[in-house]
Amino acid sequence: MNNNRLTGMVVILLALVFGIAGWVAYRQSQMGTLDLTIVPQDAQIILDGKGTIKPGTTSLGAGQHSLSFSRDGFGSQTTSVDIQKGQKNIQQIVLQITGTAGLQYYADHPDQAREAEGISGQKISDQASSIQQKDPIIAQLPFFRREWRVDYGKSQKHPEDPNAIALYITVASDADKQDALDWIRSVGYDPNKYEIIYQSPGQ
Repeated sequence: MNNNRLTGMVVILLALVFGIAGWVAYRQSQMGTLDLTIVPQDAQIILDGKGTIKPGTTSLGAGQHSLSFSRDGFGSQTTSVDIQKGQKNIQQIVLQITGTAGLQYYADHPDQAREAEGISGQKISDQASSIQQKDPIIAQLPFFRREWRVDYGKSQKHPEDPNAIALYITVASDADKQDALDWIRSVGYDPNKYEIIYQSPGQ
């Protein structure tokens, strides 16, 4: 084999190597990471309606992906995740018990029961923090006097929004209602900006 032919082959080989390396580097630059925790940990996880994946860390192309979860004794669930290039998306999923198989699973796996409780508790705490940032008045509730009280609860106008709240005012008379509204103003909030639901004592 002459030197020119050998040199040509080396050049081609190097071009292939660097081309593959460049393609791999480019593909990795378009990827993000899904960090997934699921309880129960042996639930089936379907990615984008196609193949299955395991809990833990998975590299995915940037964009929207669907995840479907199911297991005997637990309810199925589907969620959408948005994967950003070079970023980690953390998902913690707890399936709801729907049968005796689910109860038995937690009895046999107390560590999983504790993890489910921890994840659910953290989500409740995060949601409460989010609601309080949006509606800081709730940090002062419940507030009550002998004649009336002000609480907060689920919005009736927007029942599908977990972060939407309403002020629940329990009063027995129009004078008490006005006193409660005056208290809201006195702590720096405009009652006209809130969904207010009036209740009678004993409701």
